[in-house]
Amino acid sequence: MIAIAKREFFSLFNNVIGWLFVGIITALYGLYFFLYNLVYGLPSISQTLAAETIIFMFTVPILTMRMLSEDRRNKTDQLILTAPVRTWQIVLGKYLSLVAVFAIPLVLIGVSPLILSMYGKVDYASSYVAFLGFCLYGLMVMALGLFISSLTESVVISAVISFLLMFVGFMMGSIIDAVFSDNEIISRVLGVFDFIGPMDELAGGSLNLVSVVYYVSLTFLFLFFTLESIEKRRWSVSVRRISGSVFSVATIAVTTVIVIVVNALVSQLPSDMTVIDITREKYYSITQKTKKFLKSYDQDVTIYVVGRKGEVEKSYGEIPKSLQKYREASRHIRITYVDPEKDPTFTAQYAGESLPQGSLIVESGKRFKTIPISDMYTTELDYSTYSQNTTGYDGEGQITSALEYVSTDDIPMVYILEGHDEIEMGVNFTSVLEKGNYETRKLNLLGEEAVPEDAAAVIVNGLQSDLSEDDAVKLAHYIENGGKVLTAIEFLKIPELENYRALLSAFGVETVDGVVAELNNKYHYQNPYYLLPEVEQTEATKDVEGKLSVFSPFSVGLRYENTQEDTQTDEADNTEEAGTSDGSEGTSNRTADELVAGLSGSTSDESLEDVAARLGANTYTDLMMTSKQATSKSGFSSVKDLAESSGEGGERIKKESGDPDGPLSVGVQVDNASGGQLFVLGSTYLLTDASDQMVSFRNSLLFTNLMSAMIEQETEGSIVIPTKMYDTARLMVDSGAANTYGILLILVIPIGCLIAGILIWLGRRRNRRVQVEVFEE
Repeated sequence: MIAIAKREFFSLFNNVIGWLFVGIITALYGLYFFLYNLVYGLPSISQTLAAETIIFMFTVPILTMRMLSEDRRNKTDQLILTAPVRTWQIVLGKYLSLVAVFAIPLVLIGVSPLILSMYGKVDYASSYVAFLGFCLYGLMVMALGLFISSLTESVVISAVISFLLMFVGFMMGSIIDAVFSDNEIISRVLGVFDFIGPMDELAGGSLNLVSVVYYVSLTFLFLFFTLESIEKRRWSVSVRRISGSVFSVATIAVTTVIVIVVNALVSQLPSDMTVIDITREKYYSITQKTKKFLKSYDQDVTIYVVGRKGEVEKSYGEIPKSLQKYREASRHIRITYVDPEKDPTFTAQYAGESLPQGSLIVESGKRFKTIPISDMYTTELDYSTYSQNTTGYDGEGQITSALEYVSTDDIPMVYILEGHDEIEMGVNFTSVLEKGNYETRKLNLLGEEAVPEDAAAVIVNGLQSDLSEDDAVKLAHYIENGGKVLTAIEFLKIPELENYRALLSAFGVETVDGVVAELNNKYHYQNPYYLLPEVEQTEATKDVEGKLSVFSPFSVGLRYENTQEDTQTDEADNTEEAGTSDGSEGTSNRTADELVAGLSGSTSDESLEDVAARLGANTYTDLMMTSKQATSKSGFSSVKDLAESSGEGGERIKKESGDPDGPLSVGVQVDNASGGQLFVLGSTYLLTDASDQMVSFRNSLLFTNLMSAMIEQETEGSIVIPTKMYDTARLMVDSGAANTYGILLILVIPIGCLIAGILIWLGRRRNRRVQVEVFEE
């Protein structure tokens, strides 16, 4: 067997064929590698390899066409057939020579991720799983080409038939989607001949046992067919011609059935047993939160997918895989694909208009919820090309939210205060409310006698103008009666908001004058005002506790009545010198009592002072804290002034006499004896998308937990799954290196292989001519 393999290997490189195969594979890979990885900066070669699979249709037939056909045409196969060597050794010898040739460009491809690692973080897992798929696909089509070569003595016919079969296998997935997508039986049968589908699965980030078994079993089957083809010819020169033919047909049939059964059994296994999601964010998996939710899910739900299954799988590969996980996790979930071309009015009865392909409709006996495809993915504008780039996949978050929505009995109502030039929360945070199945409404207290009774919570974010006396009383009365309020402070405006500060003071919370400056560089990012506070371990901050977790720029320091006695005496002299409050009494010269009393003119039946007098003891919990080195700086009229005051890197900021001492709280939870809650965040900028992205979306996770903590008494708590972001970090390959690698792979190595093949072929031709002349003489 080894002797046969060596002979065939060297024969391939004694002419142009072997060199041509290596050169073409390397050139095409080099082209895609240059464009995708070196120029565009993709950190994985999976897309590069997926694009190159088409080349096998042209190179493999050329490589395999002579392996057995030429021996048969020249009658040299008779020498092998009558030699004392077993048939399987002949087949494996021929096949190993092909594998050895294929291994040469594979070495170059295999080291390319290591080259990329010099220019950034490389996704090795997806790269080498795609590399595995590329190898298995190549080995399978080589086995196919070898089998075809054993059937005919014509080299041309062998190459043409091999090309046609590989072309059909390459296009079968598209053929099924276009013609047979409605017939599941035909689709399954023809799917056996879809050679490229398993490769796409492996290149897409899933280490799929079904795909591996498919390629391995087909490789074995084609080699077995080759074995039987040669074995039949061996029997044909013996006296047992008939019995040999019968034996061949029977074994081929049995072996084929076994291969089909093995693939069918493996494909029926749960995906948890056959698929390993190797993507960084686990796009094709569902989290433990969702699994726990589905374990106790008892509502019968149908999820309608808009579009034909094959087309949805091709365009939005994550969605069908996610839905399969849901179906396997709960017997109450049914998945149905709806072809809009056959039933164009189906989606209109749910959405009032047609939904685009890939959209979902989740329906139970209680209600339904539509999920447009645009909600399943997040995008951002690339300002270099002015095109939208997909940045994340939110399928699990949207589907889990919809399942909870269509099955729950109570939908909590969250009011967002307006009428005071409030700052809008970022899209990531409004998405939390949507996925948490909180119904949201705007609330203008000017037209309300009180906070509506159906309010599960009220959000007061970044007031730019002050509350009226009535508004403050209504909010205080709401908290007194068990209501929940989440508020975030805008540092530039807080000195002017006396009624708002009075409301906080009524519940024992005071604002420190100015904006917090963190002088410990372990607690800030680049600038002392860009806080990375330590998140305390509480029920409302679970999953985000610790350092470097959330980003809270331009925060106002917070103190509460438990700390007032400790700070009043020490800071009394500072207050007199600075002419401002001591840090525990707010940002104005007026005391908390004066602020509360200032609201006594309210037109409500009672004043804020009356409400404050009735309030029982409050319990205070720090949510986020600065270091002991932190202080607070005041006297700024804009963010620009703040930046200029810090200097580059914040080296100008020093703690001066009269500055409050740290640690300072920048997030406080107040629990009132009546059951009401007040959550105060020192920075409204914490609730912006820009801040959220700085810490990998842990700000929105904190907001999720705060909402759950506020509303958990009214509901069992909502499950909010964050968006799974794609790795958008590009490799930074300098143009000189990119051009060098590109020229080497696209031109130097392929042209070198071609020249070597031509020179060897010419040399052998010249030697043959010389031998003929010598023989004639």
